[in-house]
Amino acid sequence: MRRRGGLDELTYTLTRLLTLKGRATDEVDAYVTRLLNQMRHAFPDALTTGWDHLLPTITIPDPDDTHVVAAALTAGAQLIVTNDRRGFTTGLPPGLATQHPDGFLLDALDLAPTTVLAAVHAVVARTGRHGPARSPHDLVEHLGKTGTPGFAAAVLERLPRSR
Repeated sequence: MRRRGGLDELTYTLTRLLTLKGRATDEVDAYVTRLLNQMRHAFPDALTTGWDHLLPTITIPDPDDTHVVAAALTAGAQLIVTNDRRGFTTGLPPGLATQHPDGFLLDALDLAPTTVLAAVHAVVARTGRHGPARSPHDLVEHLGKTGTPGFAAAVLERLPRSR
């Protein structure tokens, strides 16, 4: 099985999903290229390389996720935020843990509520260009339905009640 790094995996997954939705190949390629360039620009220090040599030393339940552990170790991470907790139930090296996105976002909200709420509003400000415009309530309710219900409930408590 071919092991893919994070950006290769993202490229593969987005290309497959958008193609399945009927998007034209040139449109998909342009979108994926634009997204990857935006990610590299926004997070220039986030790309981790040089982790391949660690792959044979990592034994976790889902061998397709060993690259995630290897990259986390190389980057000095202490936490892998993932919905796929089954793939990381055993075999993580000491000092490395997993956390569900809901718990991670709740922790972030507790530690830096102003920053997190500003991020919600920044995401909302970008909606409507390709798809429906969303209000903060719409966005947070969507997040609650798609995997982060605790975070959504906590943010909704902090947002003004009027829509």
